[in-house]
Amino acid sequence: MALKTHPLLWKLPLLALIFGAMATLVSINLFPQVPLVFALLHAAAGVVAILAVMSIGIVVASGVNAYALDKGGTDTQWLWFKADPPGLVGLREKARMENDDAIQKPEPTLRSPRV
Repeated sequence: MALKTHPLLWKLPLLALIFGAMATLVSINLFPQVPLVFALLHAAAGVVAILAVMSIGIVVASGVNAYALDKGGTDTQWLWFKADPPGLVGLREKARMENDDAIQKPEPTLRSPRV
């Protein structure tokens, strides 16, 4: 049985390598007096910096989304709006009136769960 790997595990390093190669080629053409080793070091530093900024952004965004969901948020995309959609508010009120002690069942997912 072959293990499935997440596409980011191989796509992200490949993308970093491609951008690094492009940056190296551009720097060699723009600055022909700079040795190749220094151009490669600068390209590697640039790739590392870009990956670090992207990683920090992902961590911060997922932290904000987790906080919103922990505090009772329905969907983190609705953080941009001042309230929940009117239809959702109506559904919550209807469910509350039908059974005060009932716990709201989770909404069905659109995607099938990954195995």
